Amino acid sequence: MTKHDINARLESIAWALFLIMLGVLWLFPEGRFPEDTWLLGVGAILLLLNMVRYLYRIKMSTFTIILGIIALAAGLDDYIGFELPIIPILVITVGVIIIIRPKWFKCKRCDKWLEE
Repeated sequence: MTKHDINARLESIAWALFLIMLGVLWLFPEGRFPEDTWLLGVGAILLLLNMVRYLYRIKMSTFTIILGIIALAAGLDDYIGFELPIIPILVITVGVIIIIRPKWFKCKRCDKWLEE
C-alpha cells in the first residue's frame, strides 16, 4: 500500500468519524451537551488525523492542523466560559496561510508561471 493510499484511507476514516460523531450528538436531546461540543470533536479528529499521518511518515497538512487547533479552542470556549471569535480567526488564518505558503513550499509549476 502506497503512502497515497494510506492517506486516502486515513481521510476516509476521519470523515467517517466526523459523521458518526454528528449523528451521535444529534441523538441526544438538545441541551444535553454544550452547543459547540461538535467543534471539540472536529478539532480532535483533525489533529489525530495529522498525528497518524506523522506516524506513517506522510506529509501533514498545515491547514488542517491550524483548523484543528482553532476548532478545539472554539469547542473549549463553552467549557471555560470564554467566547472565541471563530470566524474572524479562521479568516485571518486562511489569509496568513495564503501569504506564507509560497515561502514554506516550493511549487515548480508556480515558478514557471512567475517566470513567464
